Amino acid sequence: MIKTAKAKSDGELLVRWLSSKAQRVCNEEPFMKIYVDREDSDEGEDGESTTTWDILVDFCGEEVYLDSPKELERWLEDFADCTAYVTRDRETGTIIDYFESLENARFAIERYEKKDKEDGTYEPDFYEIAKYDEDSNEYRWVE
Repeated sequence: MIKTAKAKSDGELLVRWLSSKAQRVCNEEPFMKIYVDREDSDEGEDGESTTTWDILVDFCGEEVYLDSPKELERWLEDFADCTAYVTRDRETGTIIDYFESLENARFAIERYEKKDKEDGTYEPDFYEIAKYDEDSNEYRWVE
Protein backbone atom coordinates (compact mmCIF):
# COMPACT_ATOMS: atom_id res chain seq x y z
CA MET A 1 0.00 0.00 0.00
CA ILE A 2 1.42 3.38 -1.00
CA LYS A 3 0.74 6.35 1.26
CA THR A 4 1.97 9.82 0.51
CA ALA A 5 2.84 12.69 2.78
CA LYS A 6 1.73 15.42 0.40
CA ALA A 7 -0.47 14.31 -2.44
CA LYS A 8 -1.92 11.08 -3.68
CA SER A 9 -0.35 11.79 -7.06
CA ASP A 10 3.21 11.33 -5.68
CA GLY A 11 2.49 7.69 -4.81
CA GLU A 12 0.64 7.08 -8.07
CA LEU A 13 3.53 8.57 -10.02
CA LEU A 14 6.00 6.39 -8.15
CA VAL A 15 4.04 3.17 -8.78
CA ARG A 16 3.89 3.87 -12.53
CA TRP A 17 7.71 3.94 -12.61
CA LEU A 18 8.08 0.55 -10.98
CA SER A 19 8.53 -2.77 -12.77
CA SER A 20 5.60 -5.21 -12.74
CA LYS A 21 7.36 -7.40 -10.14
CA ALA A 22 7.87 -4.40 -7.85
CA GLN A 23 4.28 -3.25 -8.43
CA ARG A 24 3.02 -6.69 -7.38
CA VAL A 25 4.78 -6.39 -4.03
CA CYS A 26 3.39 -2.86 -3.51
CA ASN A 27 -0.16 -3.85 -4.31
CA GLU A 28 -0.40 -7.36 -2.86
CA GLU A 29 1.63 -7.31 0.34
CA PRO A 30 -0.79 -6.59 3.20
CA PHE A 31 1.93 -6.01 5.82
CA MET A 32 3.92 -3.49 3.79
CA LYS A 33 3.34 0.24 3.82
CA ILE A 34 5.31 2.67 1.68
CA TYR A 35 5.31 6.35 2.55
CA VAL A 36 6.36 8.80 -0.13
CA ASP A 37 7.31 12.46 0.04
CA ARG A 38 8.44 14.14 -3.15
CA GLU A 39 9.79 17.65 -3.42
CA ASP A 40 10.60 19.46 -6.66
CA SER A 41 13.19 22.22 -6.52
CA ASP A 42 13.25 25.30 -8.68
CA GLU A 43 15.49 25.40 -11.68
CA GLY A 44 19.11 25.96 -10.78
CA GLU A 45 21.78 27.83 -12.67
CA ASP A 46 22.05 24.99 -15.16
CA GLY A 47 18.34 25.30 -16.00
CA GLU A 48 17.55 21.89 -14.55
CA SER A 49 15.03 21.25 -11.83
CA THR A 50 15.58 18.41 -9.41
CA THR A 51 13.24 16.10 -7.56
CA THR A 52 14.06 14.84 -4.08
CA TRP A 53 12.37 11.66 -2.89
CA ASP A 54 12.00 10.51 0.70
CA ILE A 55 10.68 6.96 0.70
CA LEU A 56 10.02 4.91 3.82
CA VAL A 57 9.15 1.22 3.57
CA ASP A 58 7.57 -0.21 6.72
CA PHE A 59 7.33 -4.01 6.67
CA CYS A 60 6.14 -5.62 9.90
CA GLY A 61 7.82 -2.89 11.96
CA GLU A 62 11.12 -3.00 10.08
CA GLU A 63 11.87 0.32 8.38
CA VAL A 64 13.93 0.94 5.25
CA TYR A 65 14.68 4.47 4.03
CA LEU A 66 15.27 4.99 0.31
CA ASP A 67 15.90 8.09 -1.77
CA SER A 68 14.85 7.24 -5.31
CA PRO A 69 12.19 5.31 -7.20
CA LYS A 70 14.92 3.13 -8.76
CA GLU A 71 16.29 2.24 -5.34
CA LEU A 72 12.76 1.31 -4.22
CA GLU A 73 12.27 -0.80 -7.34
CA ARG A 74 15.49 -2.77 -6.69
CA TRP A 75 14.54 -3.28 -3.03
CA LEU A 76 11.05 -4.53 -3.93
CA GLU A 77 12.37 -6.89 -6.62
CA ASP A 78 14.90 -8.33 -4.15
CA PHE A 79 12.07 -8.70 -1.64
CA ALA A 80 9.95 -10.54 -4.23
CA ASP A 81 12.85 -12.92 -5.01
CA CYS A 82 13.32 -13.67 -1.29
CA THR A 83 9.64 -14.37 -0.72
CA ALA A 84 8.95 -17.01 -3.33
CA TYR A 85 7.50 -19.37 -0.69
CA VAL A 86 5.16 -18.64 2.19
CA THR A 87 3.83 -20.59 5.13
CA ARG A 88 0.19 -19.89 5.84
CA ASP A 89 -2.90 -21.01 7.69
CA ARG A 90 -4.56 -23.61 5.44
CA GLU A 91 -8.10 -22.60 6.42
CA THR A 92 -7.93 -18.82 5.95
CA GLY A 93 -4.83 -18.46 3.76
CA THR A 94 -3.34 -15.94 6.19
CA ILE A 95 0.39 -15.65 5.48
CA ILE A 96 2.60 -16.39 8.49
CA ASP A 97 6.11 -15.99 7.06
CA TYR A 98 8.16 -15.73 3.83
CA PHE A 99 11.01 -17.93 2.61
CA GLU A 100 13.49 -18.16 -0.25
CA SER A 101 13.32 -21.94 -0.44
CA LEU A 102 10.86 -24.77 -0.03
CA GLU A 103 13.21 -26.47 2.44
CA ASN A 104 13.21 -23.43 4.74
CA ALA A 105 9.41 -23.27 4.62
CA ARG A 106 9.18 -26.98 5.49
CA PHE A 107 11.54 -26.51 8.41
CA ALA A 108 9.41 -23.61 9.69
CA ILE A 109 6.24 -25.73 9.62
CA GLU A 110 8.05 -28.42 11.60
CA ARG A 111 8.89 -25.76 14.22
CA TYR A 112 5.30 -24.42 14.27
CA GLU A 113 3.88 -27.92 14.75
CA LYS A 114 6.38 -28.77 17.49
CA LYS A 115 5.45 -25.60 19.37
CA ASP A 116 1.72 -26.27 18.87
CA LYS A 117 2.16 -29.77 20.33
CA GLU A 118 3.98 -28.33 23.34
CA ASP A 119 1.18 -25.75 23.80
CA GLY A 120 -1.57 -28.37 23.35
CA THR A 121 -2.99 -26.55 20.30
CA TYR A 122 -1.76 -28.90 17.58
CA GLU A 123 -4.12 -29.57 14.65
CA PRO A 124 -2.94 -31.87 11.83
CA ASP A 125 -2.56 -30.11 8.47
CA PHE A 126 -3.22 -26.67 9.95
CA TYR A 127 -0.29 -25.14 8.03
CA GLU A 128 0.54 -25.18 4.34
CA ILE A 129 3.20 -23.93 1.97
CA ALA A 130 2.42 -21.83 -1.08
CA LYS A 131 4.62 -20.48 -3.88
CA TYR A 132 4.17 -17.24 -5.78
CA ASP A 133 2.95 -17.81 -9.33
CA GLU A 134 3.92 -15.01 -11.75
CA ASP A 135 1.23 -15.97 -14.30
CA SER A 136 -1.73 -15.82 -11.93
CA ASN A 137 -0.19 -13.11 -9.71
CA GLU A 138 -1.02 -15.03 -6.52
CA TYR A 139 0.31 -17.65 -4.15
CA ARG A 140 -0.55 -21.26 -5.10
CA TRP A 141 -0.61 -24.24 -2.76
CA VAL A 142 2.54 -26.40 -2.87
CA GLU A 143 2.09 -28.79 0.06
